[in-house]
Amino acid sequence: MEKSFKSIGAARKLRQTATGVLLRTRAEELEITVLKEDLIRVTMRRQPQPRKSAVSNAEIPSCAVVRHDLATVDVEITESPTDINLITRKVRVRISKSPIRIGFHRPDGIAVCVDTATSGMGWTEDGAACFKILPAGTRFYGFGERTGYLDKRGTTMTLWNTDTVHHTPSTDSLYVSIPFFIGFDGGQAYGVFLDSPGKCVFDMGKNSPGEYMFQTTGKKLDYYFFAGPEIRDVVEGYAALTGTMKLPPLWALGYHQSRYSYCPQDDVEEVARNFRKHDIPCDAIYLDIHYMDGYRVFTFDRETFPDPSGLISRLNDMGFKAVTIIDPGVKVDPKYKIYKDGLQKDCFVRRPDGELFEAKVWPGRVVFPDFFKQRVRTWWAKNHKTLFDVGVRGIWNDMNEPSCFDTESRTMDLDALHGEPGMEVPHAEVHNAYANFMNESAREAFRALLPGTRPFIVTRAGYSGIQRLACVWTGDNVSWWEHLLMSIPMCLNMGLSGLPFVGADVGGFQSDTDPELLTRWIQLGTFVPFFRNHSAVDTCRQEPYLLDEPHKSICRDFIKLRYRLIPYIYTLMHRAATSGTPIIRPLVFEFPEDEKTHGIFDQFMLGPSIMVAPVYQPETKCRAVYLPGGEWFDFYTGKVIGGNQYILAEAPLDRIPVFLREGAIIPLGREMNFVGEVAQELRIIDICPSRDTPSGKFSLYVDDGETEQHLLGDFGFIHVSYDMTQDGRFSKLGISVDTETRNNKYCASLPVESIRIWDFTQPPVKVSVNGIGVRPVGGKPEDAMRKLRTQQGYYLDKDSNRLYIGAHKNSDEIKIEVVWMD
Repeated sequence: MEKSFKSIGAARKLRQTATGVLLRTRAEELEITVLKEDLIRVTMRRQPQPRKSAVSNAEIPSCAVVRHDLATVDVEITESPTDINLITRKVRVRISKSPIRIGFHRPDGIAVCVDTATSGMGWTEDGAACFKILPAGTRFYGFGERTGYLDKRGTTMTLWNTDTVHHTPSTDSLYVSIPFFIGFDGGQAYGVFLDSPGKCVFDMGKNSPGEYMFQTTGKKLDYYFFAGPEIRDVVEGYAALTGTMKLPPLWALGYHQSRYSYCPQDDVEEVARNFRKHDIPCDAIYLDIHYMDGYRVFTFDRETFPDPSGLISRLNDMGFKAVTIIDPGVKVDPKYKIYKDGLQKDCFVRRPDGELFEAKVWPGRVVFPDFFKQRVRTWWAKNHKTLFDVGVRGIWNDMNEPSCFDTESRTMDLDALHGEPGMEVPHAEVHNAYANFMNESAREAFRALLPGTRPFIVTRAGYSGIQRLACVWTGDNVSWWEHLLMSIPMCLNMGLSGLPFVGADVGGFQSDTDPELLTRWIQLGTFVPFFRNHSAVDTCRQEPYLLDEPHKSICRDFIKLRYRLIPYIYTLMHRAATSGTPIIRPLVFEFPEDEKTHGIFDQFMLGPSIMVAPVYQPETKCRAVYLPGGEWFDFYTGKVIGGNQYILAEAPLDRIPVFLREGAIIPLGREMNFVGEVAQELRIIDICPSRDTPSGKFSLYVDDGETEQHLLGDFGFIHVSYDMTQDGRFSKLGISVDTETRNNKYCASLPVESIRIWDFTQPPVKVSVNGIGVRPVGGKPEDAMRKLRTQQGYYLDKDSNRLYIGAHKNSDEIKIEVVWMD
């Protein structure tokens, strides 16, 4: 327990409300409110004191919580001389009166999350804190961007957005702070979100094994309890409270290439030409800070980038989108338009004495926009016109922790002020939220200047709610094998923390990569939501076309696989945008009943159906992989392997272990050099039936991938289902494909070329497409496959036990029937 901690005392006054209770102690006010049947809010603050200044009592409204329109919930409130209970169908909250202690229980009375008897809630010298009982066996996931393993039990964490160099497993603060965690006891889960954008500290049983603690330097303790009971329930509940990601443009799912920096502009064009020359798909090229005039934001260096409009036009002709970096620091330069305009409009952060806060960053002396003011966000948004007018279509917000080179804290002075006059708050209380409001300004820029165009914004820093505004990468990593491995649990915990659109710099940003490391990282990146290769100045170039064989061909093959997977990944993004479900998930998310999955951090699920086991050591030829219960299908060979066991999976240089889960339905699209190069179609629909899963369904999400018309109903689903039945000596597999369109003016139908059925060991007796029998295709496997690209028919590949059926129909209505003799 903190040495300075002082627990709150007994309740002196109590008042029931329709959905909760208000309590007063000698010095505090507490409010416990039932927001939903499985969501409780607890707020503790000191009783109002006479105001010494406008600053002292001001608060910035939460930038995390967006759901203020929660439906009315039925709450039963009971009271006794010693406690008061708030009861819903999913949780029972017991509040002891003297001293005040709060316990969250299952409806059956089992304790889930309970204040310690000795401490509970109270105050330290720095702010408010809460101590909870830590049962044996409870694991903790989440906390946003953290190094180390997936399970955070036994660790202490300081959540304070920090520009960190060379992070290691013991590094504490990083770029993104999400004060939300999931507690999981092996059977049931709950969640806690501490809504505090200042510095937060979590001690998950390190200093006192029987308890855990969370603490904020803010003026109040404001946390939300999610009752679960599944991990999925907690994650989706948090997303409902803080908002979900917005669907990005479809090109954002492709491969992206970046470097600090591509300069001059001829270098940018050369990179683009080489991707096309070497037949390696790529959708976006990033311009780092050297495109600017002396690092002045919203400018181009006219010597090195004399024709930005022409450059980007030529990139567009080759199928590339341009993404430009933006830093918040504005150079102090009386001749610089942005600086002069911002001064005139009072847009910059000031010190308590009224002077501008200045610090040193890349341009030299800079000032910072006060994004906590709406008018400043609007002003900053309008400045994006310089970039959008020349064709830029993606914004990369960097250095927005915010990072400062010459201050003691490496960020803004803690007493720098944010907010409108009379309502200012010190930077210390809102530090982690600075990036959120910067990214809100970027979204406003898209709305105002490119209406109807889906924003693509990537940010280095953020706080809870950042998922609504931008995708996130894990910052300045290093070209180390250890960082390849570290990126897996980092991205998984970010996904569990409401950030589904995440990724790490492929190949590593700092230091020199090598061909094997880059190849293995590209293999991993193929299955990660945000797929960007990025490297630093003075490091070796790491564009995949520069690799010698066989590394170049392997990278090409995996990047092409990424593009074939885009229909599947985009559907997962739609689910994330709808419910907050992570795109990549730790095994415990899909298999919580399997104790062996609870700590696994070096393999993951892409959606519900694809398991990926990356290679993260040099010269690896095989690696251990855990397969949970059920049957699993080797992605490369088609071999069926029983689950609930560890296996030694082959992992030569040209592959990483990938397995399809029984019951999987995976739609694969076309190969293309960039999204939109050719019209999308479903090249293959993979179906993995098994005896334990004789039926299954997958609904593929479809929209135009570019505009925001999907918000008006222009989208649809392609439903794929199968059903396997037995009739005496014969087995029958029925496959159905149909299209559902929500708006009759929009057509979501796609051509379907082939169906591929896995674990098919017996020659079919009959195969029909829409009631018409089709004939087998003969010849060598490669010849048969080539024929099925253009005609109906079927072919059984006996080496992989996969049955290929050429369908060649639109997805509006396809009925396939396969009959065989057991």
